[in-house]
Amino acid sequence: MALVALARQENPGAALLQQLTEDQLLEMPIPIVADEVWEGPTESGQLEKIIGNQSTLLPVNFLEKGLQLSRSVGRIVLADGSRGTGFLIANNILLSNNHVLPTAAVAAKARVEFNFQQTLEDRDAAVESYKFDPTAVFLTSGRDSEDGDDWTAVRVAGNPNAKWGAVTLGKANPIVGSRAIIIQHPGGGQKQIAFDHNVVVAVTERRVQYLTDTLEGSSGSPVFNTEWELIAIHHMGGQYEPNSKQNRWRNQGVHINRVVEGLMAGKVLTGDGRPQPQPEVSTPVPPTNAVETVTSPVGTPEVAEGGLTVPQKLKLVDALLKVPTLQQEGRRTAVIAQLRPDIRDNIVWSGTPRTHVLSMVDTALAYPGGLEELLTLVRYFEGGSIPMQAADKLLATF
Repeated sequence: MALVALARQENPGAALLQQLTEDQLLEMPIPIVADEVWEGPTESGQLEKIIGNQSTLLPVNFLEKGLQLSRSVGRIVLADGSRGTGFLIANNILLSNNHVLPTAAVAAKARVEFNFQQTLEDRDAAVESYKFDPTAVFLTSGRDSEDGDDWTAVRVAGNPNAKWGAVTLGKANPIVGSRAIIIQHPGGGQKQIAFDHNVVVAVTERRVQYLTDTLEGSSGSPVFNTEWELIAIHHMGGQYEPNSKQNRWRNQGVHINRVVEGLMAGKVLTGDGRPQPQPEVSTPVPPTNAVETVTSPVGTPEVAEGGLTVPQKLKLVDALLKVPTLQQEGRRTAVIAQLRPDIRDNIVWSGTPRTHVLSMVDTALAYPGGLEELLTLVRYFEGGSIPMQAADKLLATF
């Protein structure tokens, strides 16, 4: 029979399988199970039963909670094209692995993409991309080979928390036999979730090991229990389980308590493990003489909130893109850093200089005096360049 031949082909080392004839194999006895075991009631009269040591029943809102948390999980794309996973916590800080984002320099050239996944209609969702701001926050712990815990925390530019939420961070107590659910970007592809065959098989002070599936690209993913509490950051796969009769392999995460302790020591979290309050940063006023030297000959008009039409706004963006200060990502970031927090934190980096400058102008226009504040800072950084004067002249015509 073809089935027997296939079994022999796929199991060449099984001597008994090779020795037995097809008739012997096909005549292997099938265990007889009495009908009453399947159809009759138990001694207590129950017709239902929890099968196994742990109930698989979960409240239906388990799915909704997981879907909400998944919004905070993003795909990290590095300058060399390699990919990993990370997730947002409070204060627009993203957590991942050290071997994904090992240095501030690497983070500065990388980006994180949210919503890289399928929609309910099985279509590609609209992806939103953000740059990192390691000058604001960057804290890391080295790899295992360096006796570290292989995690990194880095600030994300803009205010992604406002749209994509945050995973609650705190100490946890993962237990052997419980479940490990991982939201991830396996293979660097679209977001997926693994919550089948996901038993926690070992826990130490530093590591949590589980049978949950992962792939390359899953590094940095959040690992949750069935209460959606964060218990680990996934960082390693393919660990062979010693003394296992089933020849099982384990995947491994960094115990979240190690990460929390490191963030507390680095002042990213308070001493009791809560997010640090965000300081109010006042906008520095450039020196008077510096402003006077770059003032346009025709003056700088006041622009009230919503005072530009769409065509006027797009013309202004085109003019600003000719200003050298706004052509360079690092200098745009320096300008944004000096804006007042309500404007600064809502500017979104979305992939190109044009869309970045458009976001700067849109966000500034949403606040009274915001556009004038933005342009004053650009003038301060730029000096009296011809492109800056041209942008001021254009604005005076609106």
